Parts: sequence; structure tokens; C-alpha cells
Amino acid sequence: MKLRQPNRTPDLVVRLRIPGEVAQLLEHYRAYQTETTRMEWELKDLMTAILRSVLEDGDRDFLAWRKTH
Repeated sequence: MKLRQPNRTPDLVVRLRIPGEVAQLLEHYRAYQTETTRMEWELKDLMTAILRSVLEDGDRDFLAWRKTH
């Protein structure tokens, strides 16, 4: 049996400043997620989940382009 190593890509450290209006929306979204899922979200985890959702499922044109590259 031939086993493959899992695809291990290094984490990327991102440091950014977001506008206050976006920060406020993010806090509201975190409160919404906490209330509806009964799970406490760390901002880092929530932002990663949002970004992953957009990149993996959200933009049809990007997903079509990604299949060819």
C-alpha cells in the first residue's frame, strides 16, 4: 500500500488594522454566532472561518479560475 504525506502548508501570519466600522460588524457577527451556535468564538478563529468560507465556497468566479490554475 502506498501512503501519501498530508499536504502540510505553513501557516501565514497576518497582521492588519481594520476600520472601526468593520470591527464593529465583526463584533456583532461574533455575538450572533455565539447566540445562535452557543459557542464562544475567538476573533482570530472567527476571521479565519469567514475567510475560509469566502475562499472555499463563496466566489464562483474565483472557484472556476482556481480549477484552471
